Amino acid sequence: MFRNIGVGRKIVILLVALLTITAGAVILVNRAFFQRSMREQLTEYQLPLVSDYALTTVTGKILTIADALELASRNPYFVDWLAAGEPEEGDDLVYRLAESIVATYGPLGANFISDHARKYHDVLEGKRYARTVTEEDGWFFGFRDSGRKVDIVIYVGDPTWGTKAFINMRIDHQGQYRGMMSASIDLEDMAAQLNRMKFGDHGQAFIINQTGMIRFTKDKERIGKQVETISPAYQAHWP
Repeated sequence: MFRNIGVGRKIVILLVALLTITAGAVILVNRAFFQRSMREQLTEYQLPLVSDYALTTVTGKILTIADALELASRNPYFVDWLAAGEPEEGDDLVYRLAESIVATYGPLGANFISDHARKYHDVLEGKRYARTVTEEDGWFFGFRDSGRKVDIVIYVGDPTWGTKAFINMRIDHQGQYRGMMSASIDLEDMAAQLNRMKFGDHGQAFIINQTGMIRFTKDKERIGKQVETISPAYQAHWP
């Protein structure tokens, strides 16, 4: 029957068949391209963008303050005060250093805790406080004995500290441990910054450590939990 069809109609039928086959191939190619394009957008653009923003947020709140503590510890007047045995008449200098950190970098508070004089020099909410270090301050002696230069301690819903992070900087003078400089930041404020991050219509942003524990996210009740309990898809990464 096909042989009885004119040449012109044969050409039309062949063109239609060719276009149908080609269209199917184009659809498959477009679908594969679309999937690949979506993956590329996620892995090469969206995820790095979110990660960069998160890292910038953390850097701005934590690492910058750690740098400020390091800078304050090298203040020549502070170093001379340490060398002189931390005389009480120099306490005002220590308070002014802490006040400068708060005013410039915006933590909740800053302080110097002396192992030599066993004394807190604390600035919190614009006020100066002083108290004696006692044996009950085990965390202070634990930091001393750890030998770490910098430590970050996180509290979530703690009855004493609330939801905060403390950045602690070790202070040594002439090879001797003399105490620590510390600053505290509000984790709820950091969570609010993460909450402003947008990742699609239903995405969430959170920061996790190397074991898969959530350290920062907009929902403070999730801080300290394993990420796979929130999103089981991550189970393969932290079995």
